[in-house]
Amino acid sequence: MTALLQAYRDDGPLAGIVAARPVPAPALLLTALAAAAAAVGLLADRGTVGAWSLTGIAVFVVLGLLGGAGRQHPQVQWLVPPLLRGGEYGIVAVLTLRADPSGLWLAYALLAAVAFHQYDIVYRLRHQRKAPPALIARLGGGWEGRTIIVTVAAVAGVLATTLAVLAVWCGALFVSESMRSWITLALDETRRSHVGTEIEEEEV
Repeated sequence: MTALLQAYRDDGPLAGIVAARPVPAPALLLTALAAAAAAVGLLADRGTVGAWSLTGIAVFVVLGLLGGAGRQHPQVQWLVPPLLRGGEYGIVAVLTLRADPSGLWLAYALLAAVAFHQYDIVYRLRHQRKAPPALIARLGGGWEGRTIIVTVAAVAGVLATTLAVLAVWCGALFVSESMRSWITLALDETRRSHVGTEIEEEEV
């Protein structure tokens, strides 16, 4: 897997373990099947968090992790991260809606923090030529860790509390580290001048 794709995937600790052994299947196919399984499982339960939902989410996590070790096809690999994003965001939103609708604002807060982090990855790679430290993704749980935690919390009946803790933790972690990175760039005159030139060229 290229370093660029790995950064965009926003993998956590589990993905790092699974990716150590190559999987003889296309990464995009595995990821697409993962997203489809989550969608089918959530739709099949018709408003509840039951066996279909949990099975679909389990398949999503397993196939999504295997996709990180699958064969890469440069022409289509850009589709992998959006599929993982859609799966994670959809699972968090649907589980909250069904298990504890009063916590939807907490789900929004968590997804806002995660989206900020993933948006930050794009712009750091674009203008700083480097992704956030891998440790940040691991501390944030990665897409797979957050999905598992939210699912377990929904089943255990502690979803609102878990969402609140995750939102605060991820928000503090991602925003503080991002600020540190961009402030460091602003204080580095050479790098700041280089970035400014790139932005001007893009605008033209």
